[in-house]
Parts: sequence; C-alpha cells; structure tokens
Amino acid sequence: MEYIYNKLREKASSIVSIPENYHLVVEDNIADERLFIWEDPQHPEANIEITLDLQTGELIKLSIDKNQDNACSGADCAIPSADQAKRIADEFIKQHLPDLRGEYTWIHIEAGRRHMHISYRQETGGLPLPFSGCNCTVDSGGNITDFKHYGCKNKPAWPASITDVKTVKQQIVEDLRMKLCIMRLYPSMHEVEDLEYRLVYEPVPCLRSFNAITGRDLFEPDHYLMPRSHPVRPPQQAPEQQENNIEKLIGVDPHLFVLVREKEDEEDIRYVWKKKEHAHQPVAIVEDRSFDAYWRKRLPNIWLFDNSIIAVVEKSTGRLRQLYKDNTCAGNLALSRDECLEKALHFLQRVFPEYPHYLQLQESKEPEDGQRPDREFFAFDVYVNGIPVYLEIVRVSVHTATGEIGIYSGVSFEMISMLAGRNFHPRITEQEALKIYLEHLDVELVWEREEDDSCGYQLIYRPTISADRTPCTPEYGERREVQYIDACSGERIWSRVIKK
Repeated sequence: MEYIYNKLREKASSIVSIPENYHLVVEDNIADERLFIWEDPQHPEANIEITLDLQTGELIKLSIDKNQDNACSGADCAIPSADQAKRIADEFIKQHLPDLRGEYTWIHIEAGRRHMHISYRQETGGLPLPFSGCNCTVDSGGNITDFKHYGCKNKPAWPASITDVKTVKQQIVEDLRMKLCIMRLYPSMHEVEDLEYRLVYEPVPCLRSFNAITGRDLFEPDHYLMPRSHPVRPPQQAPEQQENNIEKLIGVDPHLFVLVREKEDEEDIRYVWKKKEHAHQPVAIVEDRSFDAYWRKRLPNIWLFDNSIIAVVEKSTGRLRQLYKDNTCAGNLALSRDECLEKALHFLQRVFPEYPHYLQLQESKEPEDGQRPDREFFAFDVYVNGIPVYLEIVRVSVHTATGEIGIYSGVSFEMISMLAGRNFHPRITEQEALKIYLEHLDVELVWEREEDDSCGYQLIYRPTISADRTPCTPEYGERREVQYIDACSGERIWSRVIKK
C-alpha cells in the first residue's frame, strides 16, 4: 500500500507546480479518494488541494487559493476571453481526462470578477445532466485554479412522449398562493441598498418538481410547506425568580466547570465553561498529516465544544440568545414529549418571559421507528403582531432522562422589540401580489438525479421566474429571479447574483 501512496503522491505533485516553500500538510484517505494539501507556512490561507481517485489515480479535484496580498490588481486582473479560457480548459481536460472530453458536449462559460468558469456536461435532448462532466476555473494569468470532476454517467434516453407544458403550468398556477410574512432582506442576497425588514408576499409553494412523462408532482403537498404551528401557553408551573447571573440562569455548576473564555463583539458576549479536567487545550501532534488534524489546526477553538457549556448573550438587551451543553448526565426519568415540552416552556419563561406573545409551536411527527428518543426537540416560529417573521425560529432540546436543557437557539430580542414597534399592514391584496408574480412565471424542462441510489436521471418540469434560461442548480451558479412581492408597494424583490 505504501508503494501506491508514493505513486499517488508523485502524480499529485506533478499536476501543478508546487512552490518550493509550500509544505505538505495533509495526505489522507477520504472514502475512495486520496487527498493532498500543500500550504505556505507563512500564509496558511495560500494552499493547493489535490484529490485523486484512490484506485485509478484519476484527478478528481484541484483547488488553488493564493495569498491575497499577492493577488493581481487593476489591468493585471483582466480575465481571458471566453474562447481563450475554453482553449486552456480544453487542454487541461485532454491532459487529465483524455478518454472523456468527447463525452462532455454541453458547455457553459460564465465570466466572474477575476475568473472564467467553464462547465462541461453530458447531455440528452440538448439538456445537461447535473453532476456529470467537470468544472474548470481559469484565472487572469491563464491558470487553472479550480477543477472538479463529477464523472461520466449513464445517459438516460429521451422519453417517447412528455406532458404538455401548458398542463403543468396551469396546475402550478392553480396551486400557488401568496403568504404574508416579515422578511429580512440582505444586500448580499437581494437587490436592496441596505439591510432592512419588509412586509412581503412569499410564493407558496415556490419550488416544485413534476414528472415530465406523467405530469404528476413528485411529492405530496406537505413536502413543500413549513410545519404548521399554533400559539403556546405559559408553563403550568409558576416561574422561578428571574436570575441576572448568567451561570445561575443556565445552571452552571461551579464545582464542576470553570470559565475558560469570555469574548464579545459588536452584538454579543460569548461565554465558554469547560469541565475542570478538560480546561486546557490539547497539544497538537506536529507530524500528523490527517485531514482531521488539519482542520483541528485550522479551527483551533474546536476543542471548546467538547465537555463544555457555551452561552451567547445579546449585549443590548442582556438576553440569552444561545445555549449549548455538552455535559450529558445520567438519569432515569424517561420523560414523555409532553413532559419535556413543560420543561422547555419553563425554561423559555426564564430566558424569554414574553414568549407567549411571539412564539408558536411547530407541529411534529412521531418517530417512525417508535423508539423513545434520548432528547426531544421543539421548534417555535416567531410571530410579530400575528405575522410570521421568515425563518426566525427558536429551538429547544430537552434530555428525556434528566429533563435538562441541551440546546437553546433563540433570536434577537432587540430585533423582536424593533419589529413590534413597526406598523406592518399590507396595502395590496394577495390576489394583486399573485398577479404581479405570475407575470414572470414560466416552466422549464431539466434532468434531475433520482432520489434513490440508482444514480439515474429523470426528466422533470419545474417552475422558473427568471428570463435567463441557463439551468439553475448549485453546480451552474445562480440566476436573477423574483423572490418576493413587497406587500406595501407591489415592488418585485429580485435575488442578487454576485459574480465569483
């Protein structure tokens, strides 16, 4: 085996020029692959990562991250033309995948800020097969800086007949409705100038998949919907007196734990307590080239999560925002879900006494295996004046054997107070918002990987709200789409596409 590893190391070293000052810091097996990482010891962010197939030695992945201090600027950063980039990528693929270049006939070229991105795919019926072929990135110097090979797949045959697109679009329109919610809009994700909260209409369901042959939805209606929620009551047991001391509030035993870190930023204060016998950071093994050791070195604070209690407190309000306890204790209570809910509500009463006004408990399904879990999890949607705040969810876990809180993931009380003072009232109706949204609705045909382990493909229809017809999947990048309709102005809120 050592002979094979030596051969793979030699091949990895020959794929690109490794600077003399770079050190080999990772050489490890990850599943059926052999991973190598070289890095600049003076600038660890500058590294070269190469992954080879463990059996064949075929190149699977290449990633080159350069030191930003030495990055090009101005005219030196002019990216190659599409034709130049394609020629460079073609030569690279011919060198490393000589038998497969002819299989990857669908090609998409996209210009980034400092790079050209070229995607090669297999295709059937003129449509690309996702997670086939490979991706290449060419920088301003004409170098391949990123490469990912997905492999050559079994191409599906085009169906003898498919459902008429108008039939599918009619079904989408009939089922579509607009849901009112409070949305936090980010300039990095949406075409807005500043971070802001708006009252918007969200299309529900917005992402659907229809079998192109039968015209039937691949999923049941509940698949596209968030769990239903309902208002929650105060706990049956009278709440304890409010604690201002964070250690007493979350139950830190000073005989067992010691505070090892207190760190604050603009918004929060983070506390970490460790069990006294684990209070010192372990010493890293210098010669360990495993991937696990590499990430422990890159993430030196990961040791803080073992045998610890972590709490995050919002500076502006003094409210607990997050709690994590990795100190499971033995117990024999065997609490039911309802009993655990009572524990969760009692905890909420202490850390978020106003919760009955703002939280609604999500409905949950019974475990399919019928086994009693060691923890019960509860999720609470955030509502302000009866309107849901999009994706703001409070989560609490309770150990069934002890009744102890294991995890609390809260929300900013400053944010809730601010939203409660806003006068959110829609000025356009759901029907008016739907009409605006439907102006952009269309349906497209795409190949999609099968959900099972067959690694096959199925042809599906799915809705799109963009004029850009390039297939939109995680491997092809993003498209500018209408995501929401402003409930006050009727403005279309577009997703922002940021070039890489």
